[in-house]
Amino acid sequence: MVSALNGFGLAIGCVDITGAVFFELMIICILWRRNGIQTVVKSQTQLQQQQQQQEQLEKGYVTGFLGNRVSPWMLWIYLLLLNMWIVVSLLMVTGIILVRVV
Repeated sequence: MVSALNGFGLAIGCVDITGAVFFELMIICILWRRNGIQTVVKSQTQLQQQQQQQEQLEKGYVTGFLGNRVSPWMLWIYLLLLNMWIVVSLLMVTGIILVRVV
């Protein structure tokens, strides 16, 4: 029989791990799409997009949340932090299980 506190800790640990894996998959998808887009887009369309963005910024419009201003190294650092979070959550769940067994 698992006490309410231990069950709550196990549930939080599992939800933490699931959420971190979901966000990791999202970031990997973003990096994958960005890499695919960069190889497909030609220089002429890039110039047109830059001109449109400059015109929109001059007018005060924002095209999207941070647009392409997020560099890939920031996403890789975030992936590393998410992996560290998963390890800490696994240690927490393991500790709860081992305390109940012993």
